[in-house]
Amino acid sequence: MKRVKPFVYFAFRWLIVLFILAATFVFGMFQGGFVSWFLFYSVVIVFICSCLVSCLSLFGVKATRHISKQELRAGEEFNVEITISRPWLLPFFYYEASDDVPASILAERHEAIFFFTLKKELRFSYEAKALQRGEQQFGKLVVTANDLFGLIRVKKRIPIQTELLVYPAYHYVKHGLGTIGVSHVAKQLKKNHEDHAVSGVRPYVAGDRMAQIDWKRSAGVGGLVTKEFETDQSEEISLFLLPSVVETELEKEWFEESVSWAASLAATFVSARTEVGLHTYPNCWNQLQLNERTWKSGLRLLAKVKPLKTKKQAHLPPNLQLLGGVTLLITPQIEENTIRLVRQLEKRKTLVFVASAAPVGEWEQEQFKRLKAQLFHPQFEEGKRQSAEIA
Repeated sequence: MKRVKPFVYFAFRWLIVLFILAATFVFGMFQGGFVSWFLFYSVVIVFICSCLVSCLSLFGVKATRHISKQELRAGEEFNVEITISRPWLLPFFYYEASDDVPASILAERHEAIFFFTLKKELRFSYEAKALQRGEQQFGKLVVTANDLFGLIRVKKRIPIQTELLVYPAYHYVKHGLGTIGVSHVAKQLKKNHEDHAVSGVRPYVAGDRMAQIDWKRSAGVGGLVTKEFETDQSEEISLFLLPSVVETELEKEWFEESVSWAASLAATFVSARTEVGLHTYPNCWNQLQLNERTWKSGLRLLAKVKPLKTKKQAHLPPNLQLLGGVTLLITPQIEENTIRLVRQLEKRKTLVFVASAAPVGEWEQEQFKRLKAQLFHPQFEEGKRQSAEIA
C-alpha cells in the first residue's frame, strides 16, 4: 500500500499537467489570435524548461562527509556534516539530500532541502548517536533534483565511504576484582599455594620472608637460600575474552555484554595503574599489555572482536605455561572449551575467575568448584555508569 500511494500521486500530477496542456490547446484552436496561442506555447515552454532543469541540475555535483569523532564509545553522540559542491552556473529549483546512516547509528534528522541559490557549496549537519560497538560504515549520499511541479525526480547516489570505530561501553567495576592490585592478589595466591608450588631455590635477598627460607638446604650450602614458588614467575593479571558462536538474538546479547564486561574490567585495572594482559580472538589469539599508554589500542581490539563462524574455529590460547598470578575469563556462555581452559589453568596453580553473561548451570558450577575456579558477576558503581576518561 505504501508503494501504491506515491505512484497514484505521481500519475495524478501528470494527469493535471496533460489536462492543462489540452485545455490551453483547445482554447487556442477555438479562440484563435495571438493571446490564446501565446498562452499555450508559454505553458509548453515552462513545462519543458522545468523538466530540463531538473534533469541537468545534478551534473558535476559532488559531496563530502565529515564526522566530529573517528573513534568513540558506544552510547556517545557525535556530529556529522555534509557538504554538497556544485558548478556555480548550474541551475536547480530545489535539492533533497538524504544521508545513508548505518542501522546501528541513531540519527533522527539526516535529510535536508535546499532551494535555489547561487552558492557553490551547500551544507547541512545532524547529531547522531552510536548504539553498538564495532566498525561502522557510512554509505552513499542520495541527492534528488525536482522540477517546479513535482513531475520529475532525478536521483544521484554519491558514494562517500566514511568509517567510524565504536568502542564497547565500559564502566568502573564495584569492589572486589575491579579494585584489587596485582601485588595483593599475588601475595594471597602465594600464601594459598606456597606449601606445594615450590619451583626451585635462589640465594637469600634482604626482604624475603622468614617462612620462605629453605633451612635444610641452607645448612648444606653454607648460606641462606629462599624457596622460589611458581607464582613468583608471573604475578600479572591476565584477562581473556573467550570467543563464541552467535546464532540467536539472545546469544548476541550475551556476546556484546561479555565484551562490555571485559572493557569494564580492563578500564578499572588501568585506572588503578595496574597492568593487565588482554587476550582477544579477532581471527587468532592476540595479546596486549594494557596500561595508560596502550589503553586506546586495547579498546580498538575489543571494538573489532566478532563472534566465531563455527565452533571448530575456536582454539585454546597458546603459551598457557607462561601465565601466572590471576586469570580472568570473560565468556558469553559456558562451553566445553571454557572448562578445558580452566582445567589447563588449574594445573598451573593460578587463581581463576570466570564471568559468564549467560546463566551458569548446576553441572558447570560443580565443575568450576572442583577445579577451584570462582564464578563472579561484575557489579558497577552507582552513579558512575559512564566511564571516566583514561589518559
